[in-house]
Amino acid sequence: MLTQVSGPAVGSSEAGLSRPEGRAVNKSSLRRKTIRATRWSLVSQWVRQILTLLVTALLARILVPEDYGLIGMALVVTNLANLFRDLGTSSAVIQREEVSETLLSTLLWTNLAVGCSLAGLVALVAVPAAYYFRDPRLTWILWALAPSFILAGGSTVQQALLQRDLRFARLARVEILSCAFGASVACAAALSGLSLWSLVAQTLSYNAVSAVLLWRLNGWRPRAQFSFLELKSVWNYSLNLTGFSTVNYLIRNADSLLIGRMLGSQSLGFYSMASKIILYPLQTISGMVGRTLFPALARAQNDEATFRRGYFGAVGFIAMVTFPLMAGLMAIAKPAVTTFLSPKWSPVVPLLLILCPLGLIQSVLTTSGVIFQAKGRTDLMFRIGACSSAATVVAFVVGLHWGLLGLCGAYLLIELLNTPFTLCFAFRQLSLPVRAIFAPIKGPLICSAIMALLVHWSLTPVVGFCGPRAGAGLLILEGAVLYLASNWVLNRDQARELRNLLVGRL
Repeated sequence: MLTQVSGPAVGSSEAGLSRPEGRAVNKSSLRRKTIRATRWSLVSQWVRQILTLLVTALLARILVPEDYGLIGMALVVTNLANLFRDLGTSSAVIQREEVSETLLSTLLWTNLAVGCSLAGLVALVAVPAAYYFRDPRLTWILWALAPSFILAGGSTVQQALLQRDLRFARLARVEILSCAFGASVACAAALSGLSLWSLVAQTLSYNAVSAVLLWRLNGWRPRAQFSFLELKSVWNYSLNLTGFSTVNYLIRNADSLLIGRMLGSQSLGFYSMASKIILYPLQTISGMVGRTLFPALARAQNDEATFRRGYFGAVGFIAMVTFPLMAGLMAIAKPAVTTFLSPKWSPVVPLLLILCPLGLIQSVLTTSGVIFQAKGRTDLMFRIGACSSAATVVAFVVGLHWGLLGLCGAYLLIELLNTPFTLCFAFRQLSLPVRAIFAPIKGPLICSAIMALLVHWSLTPVVGFCGPRAGAGLLILEGAVLYLASNWVLNRDQARELRNLLVGRL
């Protein structure tokens, strides 16, 4: 345990630090804070997506595809650098039951130094990257984006403290205001004729406003202190988490690299579109819930009953939302693709039929990482992730012999094998068997299956009578009604909990 130093006491709201170890967790208060945090995360997510959609629609009319292509090249470099932005120290701050002033100051100065180093590294690789992509403009873009790492490095501790104390209302204000300001700057710059530099200005202005607001809305301020002992105390946790993030990033891109190399750009385009559709609920629902679940479970890491209840409640919420989306998409894949994308994307349909079950599995499996992080076992998380990633790459290589469908089938098969393997080690931290995962997902799974079967059964007559466009809309409405009705009959308790969460009743 870390020793406190003079200054605001650990547990004071001014310092943004949490309760001392040994004080009992207030379960009802923690539950209220978690539910409130989840609602604010939903609000932030929805508002930012609406703003992003509006800005994208406007900029797409002004900019040319080449501008987005150049920014995409720059993102190859910056996204890789982002993996090492805080070296996992933010999660270490959230996970610890107790943090000292010296530790926080040490981590802030460390993150600031890392941010400066990454900015310098990005600036150094700008010229080689421009040479590789054969466009000298990329050099200037990367030089312009480099300072964003300094801004992020100087505010990661402030953001971690807000997450640690479940102050997601303040985080939502930061994210929404930053997104709105960045969007305004991008639109103004594009209308002024700055073309691709409007996208660069959007990124820089977002990071600058976010850093200012995080400092303003968090009461903690760093001191002129640095301790190698304090840094060493979180080093194992942080480096293992960074290692897992790196492995996860590589595996997320391995399929695209292999498809692009072996099957060509057209096949990669079909696969990328299918993956984007499947990953959307993972990023919006599972990611959002995991973001609020981690600090909540970290506060209850020594209260086994509260930890289990909180985790399985979150898994149930994710299943209630993502399972019907995946099952419904499988049921109406063909009219949905031809209506919302266009008939030229028809090869995406069989890919979706294989990847939808994969998305269903991954929406739940991604929450296992929260257990490892909250319990301080990022070392085990890294080792399991490395083993699973190696097996997945082998599956990709083997599956490619049968084309895109072969790769997707191999991906689904290896994930079916990886899931019990990962959950076995995760649930061992909770002293539970793997079969415990079925308790929160059984109801949503049954209701989603009923809905999907009935919708698929009515697919041909509805589309034949109304046409593909109107038929797809009617089938979506039918699926929503059927899913709500089946939950009210077969899964009423979970349905009521989801309703209470969304309308704000505790």
